[in-house]
Amino acid sequence: MNKPESPAGSRDPTLLFEEYLHAWDTGQPVNLDDLCARAGPREADLKKRIEIFRTLQELSETLDTPSTEGASIPVDVDRIGRFERLVRIGQGGLSQVFLAHDPALKRNVALKILSPGQITTSDARGWIASEAQSLARLDHPGVVRVFEVDEADGFAYVAMEFLAGPSLAAVIERLRSGVPGDDPGLEAAVLGLSTVTARCRLVLQLARALAYCHAQGIVHRDIKPGNILVQANGEPKWIDFGLAHIESDSASLTQVTQRLMGTPAYIAPEQVDGGRTGASPLSDQFSLGVVLYELLTSKNAFMRSSRSATLDAISRAEPPAPRKVDASIPVDLERICLHALERSPDARYPSIDRMADDLEAFLEHRPISLRAPTPVQRFALWVQRHRREIALSAKALGCAFVVAIAVWVVGGVSERSKLKRELNQFGSSVGELLFPQHFVARFDALEERASEARALDQSLVARVVGGDMARLTRSIVEQTSRRMSDVMKQEWHALENPRPMDFDQAVRRLLRQWEDALAADAQACPDCPYNRRDRERGIVVLPELAAGEELQLWQYGDGPAPITPVVRRIDPTRQRGAGLYRLQTFDAVHCFARETEFLVRPEEEKRQLELRPLHPSIATRMVKASRTTIFVPGAQNVEIAAHEIMRDPVRWSDLPAAGWSIDEIAGTMTLLMQFTNRTIEWTDPAALSWEDALRVSTAFGARLPSGCELASALRDGRVETPGRTATVAGEHVSANIAEGLVASFLYGGEETATSAKKTRISAPAFVRGDAGGFQLVTFRLARSTFD
Repeated sequence: MNKPESPAGSRDPTLLFEEYLHAWDTGQPVNLDDLCARAGPREADLKKRIEIFRTLQELSETLDTPSTEGASIPVDVDRIGRFERLVRIGQGGLSQVFLAHDPALKRNVALKILSPGQITTSDARGWIASEAQSLARLDHPGVVRVFEVDEADGFAYVAMEFLAGPSLAAVIERLRSGVPGDDPGLEAAVLGLSTVTARCRLVLQLARALAYCHAQGIVHRDIKPGNILVQANGEPKWIDFGLAHIESDSASLTQVTQRLMGTPAYIAPEQVDGGRTGASPLSDQFSLGVVLYELLTSKNAFMRSSRSATLDAISRAEPPAPRKVDASIPVDLERICLHALERSPDARYPSIDRMADDLEAFLEHRPISLRAPTPVQRFALWVQRHRREIALSAKALGCAFVVAIAVWVVGGVSERSKLKRELNQFGSSVGELLFPQHFVARFDALEERASEARALDQSLVARVVGGDMARLTRSIVEQTSRRMSDVMKQEWHALENPRPMDFDQAVRRLLRQWEDALAADAQACPDCPYNRRDRERGIVVLPELAAGEELQLWQYGDGPAPITPVVRRIDPTRQRGAGLYRLQTFDAVHCFARETEFLVRPEEEKRQLELRPLHPSIATRMVKASRTTIFVPGAQNVEIAAHEIMRDPVRWSDLPAAGWSIDEIAGTMTLLMQFTNRTIEWTDPAALSWEDALRVSTAFGARLPSGCELASALRDGRVETPGRTATVAGEHVSANIAEGLVASFLYGGEETATSAKKTRISAPAFVRGDAGGFQLVTFRLARSTFD
């Protein structure tokens, strides 16, 4: 290694600092006073860099270097500061970790105690405290929380959230060995990650948490399974940010040449080649790609028998394709993994969020953003990986140039002929495709052939023999898509004749069976019309907004109690899964304008959502409710936003205004009277199924109220109860789609909604049977208001 020469009289502290580093690396003496004097007015800057560098040398551990300094912490230490009952649970190069009890806050914490032998200056302590305090700013469910950074009894410490789950490294080792152990937490984590889908979902959660850290300016730099804990609920958490680099902190080390940190077999090629930390989100992405590879195959992509061999394998970044290790791994998941493991940082995903988006698309059976690499791209990547060998062989290859061109042309013609034979064979066997898995495999194969065809059509050989391979491939893809449409039509015909009683469930089963095939069809031939109707089932197109309007979309989920569904805001541009949604619009001055609720069902055909103004006949019956709280058993105090609610339930006589025909209303009333053996009046509250109630509320330009809103209204006497001869003790709305119920009246005394045979129904209600009995259902209308 040649010594870097600073230009004569140079005062650039960066060049002078590089000169100092070279002397440090090679063990050469250096006159520090003379070197600093050469910096002139920037002498202080150079001295600061050298001081930080020396501090880092005292604090940093290199790759897998075991610590001998940790012994300075007494083995039997029982208390540090206010923390008591210390039990050692881990040790690293810079610190030891204890399980400790914090009596002040009455909780257990993980106490990372920095080894005194590693901290020799006050500046070092200050730097560590600054790093830990920066990490304490992180607030994400996927990142371990830092509670406190301080010093007591001569020890610097960091108090963190204590996590009892096993590390992902232990889970992978257990998956690799297949030998059951006696740790119930580990066995539960292994069971939770027994499928490819579960492992992909775990990496998706890790990627979202890592993207959050990157957005805060923090790069982990030591990503490995050992720094990931799997909690009892299966959720992963990032731990051990001891090597993390705070990009946004002006006091951090962005101006210091840093030594290589991390763990062998998980660091990125640019770190190996540069011998630097590679403090970049793209380096973190590569390391996460290694973790994904290991989860999918139970093998590390780059681990070799020695550290030097491991680093050489990383530098080449040429891992075996995961499907060569395990053919059951899905093609799209393999592409995501290998894209994160590209040798060049620029060739990877532009951000960890983009990688997470593709993982999410894979889990939701949507097309990912990646296409299969063409032969030309594969060749370019091979050249990039082997550029050193190619450079050394360039002269020798020169003399064989003419021969190589001839071989290349002959090879191109042969490749084209082979591909044409395969495509013709696909065309002749299309009638043999009968089941969903047949079409998935065929579309995957055709996608690979399409990449080859495009590359052949763009090659010089195509100018001689013709460039029609892409057109031929496209015709086979269309032929396959049309065949799939014919098979699905037969399936639909068999489903309709005779039509089963559980038709909706049968439709869902059918669509689940063909879900992967429809996704493959959409990716292979997005503009093919043959299966568009089935591909677009479950899609609800959101309404066009007026000028200046903005839109917010919310999704319901199960809450801590039946009447407290959780509503979370989601991105309206993303594809929506099955469930119940609330849509709200705001005008140009950010005031609430309109809202509605809609149900997404995977079996329904594509439809356009409409937003309607509140119907005049309903508006006059609305009463305002201010923001309040209500006690809910199992959920404690729940806050309710300001809203409007009808003072009385919707009546049968209201339904014509919602677009219902008289015959439709009469038919529903007749069925209900037969079932309940009582007379139902035209002015009684309407009793409808959950989906019919949703349909009516949409037509009126309102929505169904939440259970808490109804409970609050009943408590404050703002609404009338529908009972005529019995007292209504309570009323609630449930957003549980599986139950298919929204509004329920619970009757007092010994008569309950679940004992319909004994209940004298005093008000009309929709009765739905289930394994436990019956529930009585009706509905009101509500809408949000904003103070």
